[in-house]
Amino acid sequence: LFLALLVFIYATQSLEGYARRFVELFSSEQQDIAWQYLREIHQNMESFLRGQVIVIGVISLISIVVYSIIGVPFALVVGLLAGLSNAIPTFGPFIGGIFAFLSLLMGFATGNFTLVGFLLRAVAVLVAIIGIQTLDNALISPKIMSSVVDVDPLMIMFGVLAGAALFGFWGVILAIPALVVIKSILNVRQKLAR
Repeated sequence: LFLALLVFIYATQSLEGYARRFVELFSSEQQDIAWQYLREIHQNMESFLRGQVIVIGVISLISIVVYSIIGVPFALVVGLLAGLSNAIPTFGPFIGGIFAFLSLLMGFATGNFTLVGFLLRAVAVLVAIIGIQTLDNALISPKIMSSVVDVDPLMIMFGVLAGAALFGFWGVILAIPALVVIKSILNVRQKLAR
């Protein structure tokens, strides 16, 4: 996480220089148009990242509440990890669920509950993982992401499914950012056509 943060800081500081060098590849009359495209993509990607943070927050809150009700030890930490893991499409909620199961195992090992209590909580955690995943995929992510990037929720779901079918795991991860870039390009083309 620290290394990713460090890379992110350096990348954002040098991004403007890269963008300027990219725009200089175009003729002087086309440079203004290139800047319009880059600005639109930048604004929409910023909105996309803001939406991701909101989704992570909502899923973290839901996970904390559900895991607290189930009786998972360290529900606050486990819920936060589940929310962060949710940023990974498709597999994220299950990675977050692994943290919940590990926490349950630690609780069982320390004698916080009996074998029957452990098994009941394990089944409840599995149901919670599937329920949170379904709620996120069907309602939370499409609704939030469509409002922040101004793309129809059905288009986002279709984009993720098409990305998964065409490119597998990477298609799932890059589907919404690709839709954001395409939307940005179409917006600028519409503005230039006027």
